[in-house]
Amino acid sequence: MTIHRFWNKECERLSEQNCPCILAEVNACPVCDHLKGYDLCNCDWADLCVIQNYQWGEIKKENDPDINILDRIYLSNNCLMLVVVLPLYMEQNLSGPGTWITFSSSLFSKVKDISGFTIEIFNKPGIFTVSIDVRDPEKRYLAENAKELKIKTIENKLLGKHILKNIEKSNVLFALNEIFTPCAISIAETIDRVSNNIDAIIYKENSFVENRLKKMGVNILDIDITTLNSKNIKSLKKGYDLILFGMKDNICNDIGILREEIKQSSLVSMLYL
Repeated sequence: MTIHRFWNKECERLSEQNCPCILAEVNACPVCDHLKGYDLCNCDWADLCVIQNYQWGEIKKENDPDINILDRIYLSNNCLMLVVVLPLYMEQNLSGPGTWITFSSSLFSKVKDISGFTIEIFNKPGIFTVSIDVRDPEKRYLAENAKELKIKTIENKLLGKHILKNIEKSNVLFALNEIFTPCAISIAETIDRVSNNIDAIIYKENSFVENRLKKMGVNILDIDITTLNSKNIKSLKKGYDLILFGMKDNICNDIGILREEIKQSSLVSMLYL
């Protein structure tokens, strides 16, 4: 299976019978401009028209009773997005923001685990995407090469979920490092984006998440999450009613200090590992 990198427009599947693949279903096709949301086509592709085959054909996927990996896309250096088949009866358990799934695979002689956050769930044909933390070399190899996975545990790593769902007419700030940045999509979907204003400081290399958030009306701030501190927080010059943190201690040593720099009375929600 080819591992597609989001920023690479080339695709080895275009001339094969398995085009369009599931990337067409999740609006992540690296070639077709229409499937990426543009009105005009500038793909300069002389062979099979991806959008035409997608509209009149079928999505090509393997049928397997286990959780089958359909595609792999590197969102950033340490985040590998897996597109997998979801058993429909498990959809409700996996759909909440901050859902952390641990998968097991027998690719090695012993069963090994990989884990990641749910990004999005698609009702048809039972597809969901999950961002795997691949900082560990062994887990990276497993995530890149495993053919099938089994769900081992499902947890929720989001504190203050009820605050996110109920907040209205407020200024909200996301501050998410590389591993937590993919969670921003499902969390932004939870918040009422009509009555609330959402700013986000995310991992800049993750253009997939950044583009999705912009389409959802989230304002991406030009601040490097890896150097976030009280000085550049002060430069925001805006009071936030809710702050969502998803950072490690080596990036932000004292969340309380940052909170005071923004607004002492602000509510705090947090993602953790």
